[in-house]
Amino acid sequence: MRKTLDELSTEPPMFNNDTNKEPPSLANFRRVVAPSNIINKLFLAASIAYEVLWNKIETKAVFLGEEVVERLVKQAKEDVSKEEKGSGWVSTADVISAWFLKSAVSKEANPNIAFSVWVNVRATLAKRDPSFNDYAHNGIILCCTPPLSKELSSPLSDLALIHRQTISPVRNIAYIQSYHTLTSSFKSGILPSPPRGEELWPFSNQVIARFDEFDLGSEKYALWHWNSPLTPNREY
Repeated sequence: MRKTLDELSTEPPMFNNDTNKEPPSLANFRRVVAPSNIINKLFLAASIAYEVLWNKIETKAVFLGEEVVERLVKQAKEDVSKEEKGSGWVSTADVISAWFLKSAVSKEANPNIAFSVWVNVRATLAKRDPSFNDYAHNGIILCCTPPLSKELSSPLSDLALIHRQTISPVRNIAYIQSYHTLTSSFKSGILPSPPRGEELWPFSNQVIARFDEFDLGSEKYALWHWNSPLTPNREY
């Protein structure tokens, strides 16, 4: 993957250098990250310490039964297909991601949240290099929604559409090239760093590095997930 990305970085930019020409998913991602330097690490660590020590955040899990998922997805897709919502399509992942976000903020008075999403781009890269069809490692990149506030109280189908509109522009070579150029420009790496007053909530099915058990009432389920002192204070 590194070889393909490095080749892309030597080619002429597919997006105009004017940031106004960037797709919103990339512009929003640019807005919520910063170089991984000492100062930004200290700010992030202080934010996490506040959440852990003052707000007493916990690791929790939610189990959604098959019938619940089917009902949520069916209703949201029906709502999206209605004429008054305009043309559009949402996936099961769009609906479940939107449901998690709505549920998590349901008791917050004035949420202001950007939702960052990991997107699998192996199939996109395989169009350029067929060896990606057999690539066994992660082929994922990030994108981000605009700040969400009032949208979080909108119908589930509306939030699922926002999620879909964030992901849709990502699975193409032009986006991948610009994303790699942006992240490579931060020589020390990147850290989450949303504007003041805004929270960044990463959402991913990429889970590694720690094993926890959750008693959901019937039997215990195990979750193997990532954990480090610099984990953002909200992660799903």
